[in-house]
Amino acid sequence: MNALLETALTYARAGLPVFPLHPRSKIPFGKPRPEEGKKGHVCAAPLHQHGFKDATTDPAVIEAWWGAHPAANIGLATGRGLDVLDVDGPEGETALVALVARRWLLPETCEVRTGRDGGGRQLHFRSAGWPNSVSRLGPKLDTRGLGGFVLLPPSVHPSGPTYAWTNLSAPAGAPAWLTALLYRAPEPAAAPTTLRTRLSKETDALGRASRYLAEMPAAISGQGGHLALWAAARALRGFRLTKDEVFELLLTEYNPRCVPQWSKVELRHKANEAFSKAKKVPEPRDLTERAS
Repeated sequence: MNALLETALTYARAGLPVFPLHPRSKIPFGKPRPEEGKKGHVCAAPLHQHGFKDATTDPAVIEAWWGAHPAANIGLATGRGLDVLDVDGPEGETALVALVARRWLLPETCEVRTGRDGGGRQLHFRSAGWPNSVSRLGPKLDTRGLGGFVLLPPSVHPSGPTYAWTNLSAPAGAPAWLTALLYRAPEPAAAPTTLRTRLSKETDALGRASRYLAEMPAAISGQGGHLALWAAARALRGFRLTKDEVFELLLTEYNPRCVPQWSKVELRHKANEAFSKAKKVPEPRDLTERAS
């Protein structure tokens, strides 16, 4: 049996939906070959006119595809079992190191070495509804979720090298903090002038509170989200801020990292709770030392 066909069937038996692409290419069948540069379809076969949208685990369909195109690369439709973090070369590795240093370690998971010149790798995680993104997490850090695809080994990169598995561990669950970053809302509008002015002064309490808040875990639904929000509000009170200042920091700097985001009413309530229910609040110097 053709090695590519056998591998494609193995993926399908594992529940991974696959589809064929032109040999040594990232172009699905049904799209023009890059060397031809022509508009329209190269292959009119209805079974694979639509790229990843036609991905399947049906062995009969897969046998027909690779029977007709034995050298076809193997594509995986992402978001249907697996989401992928694509680390593109040295710049991507540098960005990933910086990201992990500011957040948490990534769990061990299955990994693919891509054929990209200069190096590259894919980290595969169990699907968590990731969007497709380009450099949203950092330079050369891309994600592929529902509506995206990646190549799987032993596909051949356009530059010649072959994709290969470098870690065959079972795919880990997508880290909640990474998912939260991908769904982070756009930067909020500028805060009121008085708050923004105070934040610009690194020596004042608001500036120190802002830096401390940036290191606190986001509130993630199903993972102690209410406790995380309460802890953030209570910590801010420790900087001897007003209720309005605690609310503004929660709204503009903490809430965009939460999944899902809290309503203004909920944030206002939590800010008020920090003042009415907290019996003992750490001194500002304690918080400053922890944040340093």
